[in-house]
Amino acid sequence: MLVSVALGLLLVHRMTHANERFWQGRRAWQHILDLCRDTARRSVTWCHPYGAAAGNPDAQETARAMGKDLAALALTLVAATEARLRSKTTLTFVVSLSALVPHSVLQRLEGSSHAPLACADEAGKLIEAALDAGFLTSERAFALDQSLQAMLLSAGECDCIARTPTPVEFSTHTSRFLTLFCFTLPFVLAPQMGWWAVVASALVTYSITAIDEISAVVESPFNGYLPMKEMFAALLKDVQSEQFVGTDSGVAKSSRLA
Repeated sequence: MLVSVALGLLLVHRMTHANERFWQGRRAWQHILDLCRDTARRSVTWCHPYGAAAGNPDAQETARAMGKDLAALALTLVAATEARLRSKTTLTFVVSLSALVPHSVLQRLEGSSHAPLACADEAGKLIEAALDAGFLTSERAFALDQSLQAMLLSAGECDCIARTPTPVEFSTHTSRFLTLFCFTLPFVLAPQMGWWAVVASALVTYSITAIDEISAVVESPFNGYLPMKEMFAALLKDVQSEQFVGTDSGVAKSSRLA
């Protein structure tokens, strides 16, 4: 009886720990998606000529193109974060981004040791170029840079969860304790249940080993349980809508992404 209680407490503790890691990862990833939407909105609506160039159609088109570039780089930062979390050297969503970001930029990001940071650096340079061209005020340029910083911080939080596994000693001890309990359970039940002890032991073993297996999977949220592909597809659809980048937009005319 005491062993059963101890095992139950151990499994509850492990399941709680795994569930906390899952929801921490889920919230951090959602924060990146929300920041990307907001950055795309700000980029497109804030980039426009100021002062004497405000009525110049060419300047307006160039400014809007630079805003679209920034929105595309925000999307690329999300894609780079996803690839890093899954320990991939290539961007999983490169096909989805090919209409928005030049191939040379994507290759440069994939060759970087830290693609999200490299992507934020590309976006920072574009913000500086828009500020120098008079398409952003200093306050708005600073706000956009702060949004990129917040995305990097959330990416770092996800990275911390992905690269900090549960201590091996903890999972090993749980598995050993579980194996010992399941092996000795039939001998405990046999005097009271006879041959039915085999059936009861099988059911109990299946139930508690399933809990242990679920905990092992859930504690790694970025390796299958989070529908990251579907979530990125929804983000891409939102950012490509008319109020953001626009469904007809390709490589921006500012030619800053090269």
